[in-house]
Order: sequence, then structure tokens, then C-alpha cells
Amino acid sequence: MKARENMASIELHYLTKELKQLKGRRIKKAYQLSRDVFSLTIWPELNGRRELILATRNCLFLSKREWPKPQYPSGLAMGLRKRLGNARIVDVEQPDMERLLVFDYEGAYSGKLVVELFGKGNLILTDEDWKILQVARTIKVRDRVLKRHEIYKPPPKPSDIPSINKIEDEEGLLSILQQRGALELWRFLLEIGVGPPYIDEVLLRSGLKANLKVRDLSQDQRRSLGNAVVWLAKRLKDKPDPVIYLSEGEMVNFSAFPLNSLEVKYEVKPVESLLDLLEEYFSPIITRSVKDKALLELEKRARALEIELKQQKDLLNRYEEELSELRQKGELLFSNLYEVQGLIEMVRKGIQDERIIDVDRSKHLATIVIGGIPISVDFMKTASENASNYYARAKKLSLKLVRGKEMLKVLEKRLLDMKSQAEILHISKGPKIRRKKKWFERFRWFFSTEGFLVIAGKDKSTNRELVRRYMEDDDLFFHVEQPGGAVVLVKTDGKVVGDETLSQAADYAASFSRAWREGLSYADVYYVKGKQVLTHAPPKMYIPKGSFYIRGKRTYLRGKLELAIGIWEIDGEPRVTSCPVEASAEMKAKIYVIPGEKEKLETAKMIKEVLENELKKVTSMSLYLDLDEIMKALPPGRFRILRR
Repeated sequence: MKARENMASIELHYLTKELKQLKGRRIKKAYQLSRDVFSLTIWPELNGRRELILATRNCLFLSKREWPKPQYPSGLAMGLRKRLGNARIVDVEQPDMERLLVFDYEGAYSGKLVVELFGKGNLILTDEDWKILQVARTIKVRDRVLKRHEIYKPPPKPSDIPSINKIEDEEGLLSILQQRGALELWRFLLEIGVGPPYIDEVLLRSGLKANLKVRDLSQDQRRSLGNAVVWLAKRLKDKPDPVIYLSEGEMVNFSAFPLNSLEVKYEVKPVESLLDLLEEYFSPIITRSVKDKALLELEKRARALEIELKQQKDLLNRYEEELSELRQKGELLFSNLYEVQGLIEMVRKGIQDERIIDVDRSKHLATIVIGGIPISVDFMKTASENASNYYARAKKLSLKLVRGKEMLKVLEKRLLDMKSQAEILHISKGPKIRRKKKWFERFRWFFSTEGFLVIAGKDKSTNRELVRRYMEDDDLFFHVEQPGGAVVLVKTDGKVVGDETLSQAADYAASFSRAWREGLSYADVYYVKGKQVLTHAPPKMYIPKGSFYIRGKRTYLRGKLELAIGIWEIDGEPRVTSCPVEASAEMKAKIYVIPGEKEKLETAKMIKEVLENELKKVTSMSLYLDLDEIMKALPPGRFRILRR
């Protein structure tokens, strides 16, 4: 079953109550994340939720995540910023249970921000008099026009039909039914603001079919319908009890409160709040539509490569068919040399025979039938020469086939790498959980068994930053002997560092070096004091950009390439990091890796699954682990998982 991808008016009804908490808060900035997705940053944040995501084709929700922003704002985003920047939210309303939300704002400018979730969706900014100032999607239909300088009008609706939240009893509903007799039941329910999946729940409770005409309902059926609708109207006055419905572990539907019509089909997953439900359910859907330009370019190249790969496969299939045919004809000629030679002689003399079906004397070619198969031969050559010619052509084609298969493997690997890069980029550019980080979390880090903070750079830029900004004279600087490795610092705070910390820092420096990519088990590592490290060369000497000059004596250690990837608890929150195996005792859950053959992305996915399962057994901390953080905790290269 296709997963549901939009909100119903009933969920919007409950969400409106939640969003009323935004009254008095300010809109700091507006962004257009994609064609139909917008983000408003709210200050002060509401329970850790700072971004209001407006996905006009799907939903809107307050997000705890930090969503990726485009490098340059669109014209529409600039127009929104001009009016909404630092504006205060005055009110949030849902008119007549429509899939429509109106934000009243005031500040340097005042007006309305309208979010339409029906049709293809829309975002409209107006002034106080409803004159349209900005619109995401210009529309001109019979009932209304949405474009700049026009007056905004909501979609038309019969004025005498109350919405579901205004129906008090069965008698009120029965009087409405008499006015709308020509409608089918499902259309009537839509008209009063009951959309899927709540229509199915009303029909289940009333025992009626969706395509029944309202006027054809018996008195008992009308009362059954009335009971179901009144139950729903009363339920809307209670607090939400949100649930997500799963099919084979995948999210396929959700509702603001449990529905019997869905519980019989799917696994039920209760969620603490409606805001949590909307973010959990819609974040993956919205993420697919919010793509970075680099990712779009990579996907475009991957599609072009897939076409090239298909063409190469088709060509090889034709080569194999032609090769089989050439070998078969060569074998037939070689097996019937006497008969073939006789036919060639007859062609030369102009003698006709039923086995000779065509002769082209200008090209010296004749088509003869041997073993029921037509074969073209050069009648100026002997039978054995013709057989040899077919074998020679088969051999040449066989070589082309071998080269083609080699090229096919190259293309398949290139496509696999490209798709892996695209998935990694998609993960890295996706929304991130917003939380306060310690200063050292910008780097790779762990705490040694002796309590020393050990930090490592992620690239040339962070290597340089560590040395220039964070390294003190008494700190210890570690690096592999060969070029191409992370700078590792042990923050000593003036204390004496023991052998355990020295060994663990050496292992860390060895692991985050070129040695891992080369599949080595050990690498030579040296360490010096911070005051021995210079970021520039002495006079009349040169060091490459990003390198460091070491003065004085170096101390060498043997570093082991083995890491524990796991969860370190800081201030009661889980942090994904890596460390040498000997320093991993404090991890709540962990898994060991060494250089191997498994791709980085595949390894990260396995680690994520294992850590989340292990974390459930040992702690009550939040179980969401960011795949991007796990990948950043791994060194470049391939992996083998040792022990879970």
C-alpha cells in the first residue's frame, strides 16, 4: 500500500491548538527549501522546536531538527523576509475545518500568512486587507484568482453547511442531510471536514458504504450515521492521542487518535505528542523533496550512467548472439568441407542447386544451406578458407566481448560508487537533531582511561585549527610517520600523561590515517609536546601547505588500527564517537571495526542498527542516532566488523 503523504483537516484542527502556543513569539527569518517547502525560524523556540516547516503539498509542523538551507535565498524567500522579519505572531486559525491555516502577524508590517494544503498546495502572504503581496503558486480558476495585488479569497464552500466541529447532536446532522441528499456519502463527509482516514472510521462505525446517496439512506441508517458523526465531533473536543501505523516496519499512515479501521490492518505505534508524530512521519517525506544542488547533479550523472550501462548490456547481448552464430556456421562449414566445396564449384560454374539460394557475383558472395542453416560464403575462396574466416571473425568478436565485459564491470562499479556518494550526500544534507554541543564535538574525540580528553582533526582545515587555536605548550601532539593523517592532541591541563593514554592516542592517530585506507594493521606514530610544533617553516626551509614543522626529539610508538564505534553519554545525552578499543569501557553501547572490505555506508547502517538495539537494553536515553554522525566517526576506507 502507498503511504499517506498529507494531513487531513482533523489533524490540522489539533495542530492549530498546538500552534496557538506560538502567539507572541517572533518570526526571525524565512527560507524556501524547495519548490513547495518553506521554513520559518521562530524565537524564542517552543520546547526545543525552532523551525516551522511549511510543506504546502503535504503538511506543516514545528521541528526540533535543523534543516539544510540553500546558499542563496529565492526571490520569494526575500519577499517573505521583508514582511515577516522579526514580526510577532498574533494568532493562528483554521477557518471552517478547511485544510487551510492562517497566521496573523504584526511588526514593521502587519498582515496574514496563509498556508493551503489542498490541491498542489500554496503559500500566500497578504497585508491587513487581504491584498496578496507574495504567492508561491499563481492560480486563475472560475471561483478565485491568486496572484499579486488581488484580494485573497478562500475556496468556496456552501455557507449553510456547518463543519464537523460545530455539529452538536444527531438532530442537527439530520437537518443537514436533508439539504444535501444528492451527494454520495463520502462527498458529504468531505464537505463537513471529515477526510481520509476518518471517513473510513465513520463508515465502519455506521456500517454504511461510501458510495451510497444521502437521499437513499433509511431512517435507521441516518441515525447510525448520526451516531458516528456525533462521536467524531465530540472526540475532537478531547486531547489528541496520536498513533502511527506500520506495515512490515514501514510507516504507512497516522491519525490524531486511534482508529479501529486502521488498527485491524496495521501495527500500531503510539507517539507522545502530535508534534512528535508529524515530525517523525513527514521528515523522511519532506527530506526527499529538499535536495542540494550538488546532490541533484550527482543524481543526474547517475541516471546518465544507468542509460550508458543499459546500452552497454544490450551491445554485449548482441555480441554474444553474433558470436554464437559465427561459431555455429564455422563449425558447420568445417564439418562439411567436401559438400561446401562442391557447392562452391557449382556456383563458380553457374550450376543451379536447391542448396544455393542466392548469388551476388559483384561481391563474390553466395548463400548456401548447410544443415538447414543459410551461410554466406566467398565463392572465390575454398571451403576451408571460408570456415577459417568465420573462426577468425568469432575470435575477433570474442576479444571485443571480453573488453566489453571489463568495461561493463567498470561502469557498474562507477554507478555503485556514484549512488553511494549520492546517498552519503543525501544523509549529510538532511535535517539534523538540534542540540548544544561541547566545543570538542566539532572534532573527533574520546576520553582516555586516565581521564584525558583526546581530540583529532577531520581534515586539513580542522588539523590546522586544532594546532593554532586549541593546542597549548604542554599538550601532546600525535601524528603518523607517513603523510596523510589526522592531528591528534592530548589535552594535558598540565598533568603527567600515563602510558595508557599515550598508547590510546597513538592507536587513534594510526586509525585516522592513510594506513586505514591501505588496509594495514599497525602504523608508526610519533608524539611531541605542543611547544615543539610550528605551523611555519624556519627561514630558508619549506613545508607543504597544511603541514607542520617539528623541532627537537620525537618519541615513537606503534599504533594499532582498531576502533570502537559507540555511544558516549555526556550530560545525559547520547553522543556518537569512536575511540581505541582499550578506551571504550565507558561506552553505553559499542561495536569494533578494523580495516576490511565493507563499504563505509553499509558499515555505518549496520552500526546504527546494532547500537540502537543495544542502547534499548542498557539506557533510557533517546534512541535516535544520526547516520551522518556515525559516518563522520569512521575513518576513510573500508571496514570489517569484529564483534558486536
